[in-house]
Amino acid sequence: MGTASEIALERNMSRGGAEMEIRYALGLDRLPRVLGLLRSGRVDVRKARTVVDAVVHLSDGQARDVEDRILDRLPDLTLQSLQRALARAKIKADPEGTERRRQEGRKTRRVAVTHDDDGMGQFWLSAEGHRLVAAYAHLDQRARALKAAGGEERTMDQLRADIAVDLLLGKETGCAVQTMVYAYMPMTMLMGLPTPECAELAGYGPIPDELAREIFADSTWKRVITDPVSGLPVDVGRTMRRPPAAMAERVKVRDRACRMAGCLRDADKCDIDHVQDWGKNGPTADRNLADLCKYDHALKDMPGWGYELLPNGDALWTTPTGRTYLDKAEPLSCPQNPDTPPF
Repeated sequence: MGTASEIALERNMSRGGAEMEIRYALGLDRLPRVLGLLRSGRVDVRKARTVVDAVVHLSDGQARDVEDRILDRLPDLTLQSLQRALARAKIKADPEGTERRRQEGRKTRRVAVTHDDDGMGQFWLSAEGHRLVAAYAHLDQRARALKAAGGEERTMDQLRADIAVDLLLGKETGCAVQTMVYAYMPMTMLMGLPTPECAELAGYGPIPDELAREIFADSTWKRVITDPVSGLPVDVGRTMRRPPAAMAERVKVRDRACRMAGCLRDADKCDIDHVQDWGKNGPTADRNLADLCKYDHALKDMPGWGYELLPNGDALWTTPTGRTYLDKAEPLSCPQNPDTPPF
């Protein structure tokens, strides 16, 4: 208390703010290599604090395990990418604790309503993340179906809100749609064998192993089994400009997100782009197709902008100033050495 009070006086800040600064400092004591990167200027305060927050519930040993898993990539990760990497690392460093916290978290699910001015209000729902991802995808697809039917003046946000309220009130809105959310799971995990990688849910991120097995027993999600050696899909499912449905699905499963460096827009909300334009003899083939969000799709067609898919799947972008930026193609699961178990 005395330390926080003195720091608050010296820095002209609240005692609560000083206590928070002390907590972050003590948290960094458990992460000496992250602290070293911060001191050298290779990571900023936001990244360092993000790591500290992620390991606050872990033991010192587990915190160092997480540090080991993310340290080499830490300077190059965006904040969003870092949060996903930390989620994966925490699941692997403390699988039992992850499952215990998930079960405890389930007990807190609830709904609430708040009232705003001008006759408006907010409906707040806390539930399991994977179910909320599927629920939002269902609302979004219904809204898109109404937009596609024509004559709809409401925005997508307004449509999703109206459809949600109508469904809660027992009213049907528009045509029924099939909701599909992709869940990625290494084959070894499905078989109950140890695996270094996490399962992932599109639009949410890394999920605990036990939750992944629950999801894979449910038909709501589109299940994508990945090869433990190559990390590529084992099973997900051409002289035309528009790719056939099976090819489009395969590209979205492969990319998972927009291929602009640093963009994490989910692939199912992106356009499928011809890397080499169709009008310039670009083929409609997997090797020439990639997912781009609407913003980056438009950006790609502006003067001086462009990208190419490298043989290893990475996307290399070039800007009008001649600079290049790489979007690395991460495998759907962590590739394993075929000479080490499980074989």
